[in-house]
Amino acid sequence: MKETLSNTALTRRYDLLKRATDILAAQAMLIVFLPIIARTWLLVWSMLGSPTLFGQARLDRDGKPFWLVEFRSMTKACDTRGEPLPDADRLTGFGRMQRAASFDELPQFWNILKGEMNLVGPARC
Repeated sequence: MKETLSNTALTRRYDLLKRATDILAAQAMLIVFLPIIARTWLLVWSMLGSPTLFGQARLDRDGKPFWLVEFRSMTKACDTRGEPLPDADRLTGFGRMQRAASFDELPQFWNILKGEMNLVGPARC
């Protein structure tokens, strides 16, 4: 009689395989996209100034917060009261192109390496 794995064991194996795949793919993507990441960083720094990265708190699948990292695509422009202008007014032409090409999202491979995100679907870590 053939033994079968329980659902828990199968889920655990799937999760480990998925995590290993995410790590290997994210590392490969960071290496492949390193020239684009470096060029984007330089362009953001020269056009929008420092800091070059934008972080935002997000929730993972289990409702646990993590810090999502992206390249900045907007200026820090504020009104006379010191409140940030609407997004549409702060988004630059460079930022629009960056978003259209999804270059602003390349730093998220770091979130994948940390186990906060998956390449496809929500993180189960």
